[in-house]
Amino acid sequence: MLVTDIGGSHITSCLYDEDLQTLDNNHAVRHPYNAYATKKEIIDVWNVHFKHFSSIQKCAVALPGPFDYYNGIGQYLAGEKLGSLANFSVIEYLQKMYGPSTQVACLNDAESFGRGVFTNYPVIKNYNSLALTLGTGLGDCLIQSNLNSLRSFSVLKLYQQTFKQTTTEDYFSTRWFCEYIHTINQKKYSGLKEIMQSESELVIQKMFGTFAKNFGNFTSEIAKKYDLRYLIIGGNIAKAHKYFKTALEKILPSNVSIIIVSDTEQTILLGAASIFK
Repeated sequence: MLVTDIGGSHITSCLYDEDLQTLDNNHAVRHPYNAYATKKEIIDVWNVHFKHFSSIQKCAVALPGPFDYYNGIGQYLAGEKLGSLANFSVIEYLQKMYGPSTQVACLNDAESFGRGVFTNYPVIKNYNSLALTLGTGLGDCLIQSNLNSLRSFSVLKLYQQTFKQTTTEDYFSTRWFCEYIHTINQKKYSGLKEIMQSESELVIQKMFGTFAKNFGNFTSEIAKKYDLRYLIIGGNIAKAHKYFKTALEKILPSNVSIIIVSDTEQTILLGAASIFK
């Protein structure tokens, strides 16, 4: 089986062994691309990418919304990420690439992350958990489980919720960090990594202190609403967890534990494979 993660800045694929239930990371392929490019420019990158693989009978694809996952058709808006792929069929594209009999299934990337987390972290299997990806956007997957091993994976679309007169995604994605820095010193950055490399330790600590307070207040309400025991955090922002995890723990309800996922992309790929189980 081929498993693919189509992110906001990259596309990554590798083979998945259904018998061993493992990813073949030795032959993983990753290509960067511009999600705001034309349809032709994006598909040109995809063509190069997918030609690294052959004889594919199944393909599981994790990608962000808005998307018609059942029919495999993009519902993206013009001017936004992947906007040029509106009404584009990922299923038809891959069946043209590998053959009409190829089974293709599409899954929300945040749900894929949640499914991968459920596989990798047995400790959460009897409890309700929320898996979040924090990066260029905010992705979520509510994992509801109990002692009878009944479980469900639900995308709550938290990025659409209101927080301080705007959306949560405006606060809990990389653009908040860029706007925070610009507000205090008028410097413009393209992402969190650039900020971390350029700003002083004091500025970074204050920035994450503010982030932790906002993030903690928001997730505390979610934790109470869904009776959460675990908050699982992945994405590029999670790589800086040493600056906010301790502060976040102090704000969350005392019965909620935090798990930081360092290999978000691999977790998404593993979760995507579960769609055929």
